[in-house]
Amino acid sequence: MVSVAEPPAPPAEAEPGIEEGFTTPEEETVGTGLLARMDSVWAAGDTEEAVSIAREVVDGYTRVARSSRALRVLAEGSLQLGEFEEAAEAADRYAALFPPGSASRSEGLLLQSEALQQGGDPEGAVTALLYMSPEAPSPLQDRARVRVDSLSRTLGPDVLESLATSPAVEDSPVAAPLVAEWAAVLHFRGEEARAEEVSRMALARGEVDPSADSVFRAIVEGRADEVLGVAPLVGAILPLESGPSVRPFAEAVEEGIRLAMELQSGDRRPVQFQALDDGAVASRASSALTALEDDRVLAILGPLLDDALAAGVASRTTPIPIVSPTARSIPDGAANVYSLAAADPTGGRTLARWALDSGIRSAALLYPRDPDAVMEAGAFSETFRAGGGTILLDRPFDPGTSFFRDQMRAIAAAAPEVLVLPLAPEEVEIVAPQVTFYGLDSLGIRVLGTGGWTAEETLRDVDVRHTDGVVAVTSRPPGAVQERYREFVQAYEAHYQKTLRTPVAALGYDAARLVLRALESGARTPAAVARALEGIRDFPGATGDISVVDGRIVRRSVPVRLENRTLILLGPDG
Repeated sequence: MVSVAEPPAPPAEAEPGIEEGFTTPEEETVGTGLLARMDSVWAAGDTEEAVSIAREVVDGYTRVARSSRALRVLAEGSLQLGEFEEAAEAADRYAALFPPGSASRSEGLLLQSEALQQGGDPEGAVTALLYMSPEAPSPLQDRARVRVDSLSRTLGPDVLESLATSPAVEDSPVAAPLVAEWAAVLHFRGEEARAEEVSRMALARGEVDPSADSVFRAIVEGRADEVLGVAPLVGAILPLESGPSVRPFAEAVEEGIRLAMELQSGDRRPVQFQALDDGAVASRASSALTALEDDRVLAILGPLLDDALAAGVASRTTPIPIVSPTARSIPDGAANVYSLAAADPTGGRTLARWALDSGIRSAALLYPRDPDAVMEAGAFSETFRAGGGTILLDRPFDPGTSFFRDQMRAIAAAAPEVLVLPLAPEEVEIVAPQVTFYGLDSLGIRVLGTGGWTAEETLRDVDVRHTDGVVAVTSRPPGAVQERYREFVQAYEAHYQKTLRTPVAALGYDAARLVLRALESGARTPAAVARALEGIRDFPGATGDISVVDGRIVRRSVPVRLENRTLILLGPDG
């Protein structure tokens, strides 16, 4: 049962039937009874049951009086349950039952827009609202304009132009923010004449939105920078003039960052980018951060190395957000500091949930004493125990250990159902053959692994005798995520006219895109950028589906089985 805070307010208009026509007394009795039960369970907070009854009404009792109420519940309930396509369709049908200026029609369009947005169709979400009537209640028009303003900032240039110049704009009372965003993009692109033309036409239509009106007037009067401001500045601290062991790594990260900036600048309002060199020296990282603060950047990408990041954070005097593409650790207690390569508990939790769902109730853990492995092991252990599992053995080892006879014998004696090995790829290469050598597989002990087991180098370099059958987790499963990474590689190679030789470029690319996403929200102070970053959920990155949760960048992980150097997606019974 899914609960809701409160049922929706009933519409002001009478609720018609979905269709006109004759109903038998039996149909009227059954349909009316279903609607009454639907309202009751909806008011009680049982969304799933209310949606189920609403579907029954919509499928078989559309001529019953008040059956439109079922469409309203179906739209709102499906939206809450994440069934966005069904929610959008139901909201569209609901809105169509009412006259253009009615509150119910407007509420239906708002519902449809929200469902389309959450379903990944911002263009459709804006389009739905453009058809709101000028006679719609003012509060609903205001809500629609706020949504249009927010959605307009996420549209690509071609879609933005298509919508802003469509016939629907002419009579729409909520189109002003969309048109103002298009005029602003034209201005920032240097197409001042077109921006002025768009603004004059909007003013002639008498757009009723003070914020958009100020943009139009500023562009027409040559004062655009006063209202729109200058392009925001993003800084970077990179060890570009370092030794030969670091420089190629830093250059690849910078190329990923610059690719993200280049692709963004062709789409939206431009962003200025300024990179400073720290030479892989901590003291220089501190100086670079101070210089970027003085230049009033809104966010910093880097530093790349742990000690440089720690030094930069220590010298920071403002809440400016710092997003390192590659640092492995973040200073304790540092606010607004993130890394795409820091320890992520998501994999351990996902692995534990898979084990519990598969009926596994006992486990042993073997892992090195380093931040990533310790966090992954702790996340697995906490989730596994909370679900009723037992950890029979928890054995950390010192980094660099290469001989595991004593640990393997202790694991065999404990006889767990699974051995969990949170290892980096280079550690998998050492430990995996010893699991086989000491015969743990012959004892029926299954091996579970975290992301190091699904890394490219593991699949390439470790003999399949030691990996086949292992259940592990990955943030880059087959399907959409791998396709996004391939698209990144294609964009990189087309832009730089060379082969991509290291995946770290994707970390620079995703770090920059996270900051750009925060700027798309309209954030124009470091604190606002930090707040926007904290609101990012399931961002479709080249390195996975990225969220910022509790001050940490995490990626969605899924369980897979390793077979012949490939990853096979698993369900709970895999």
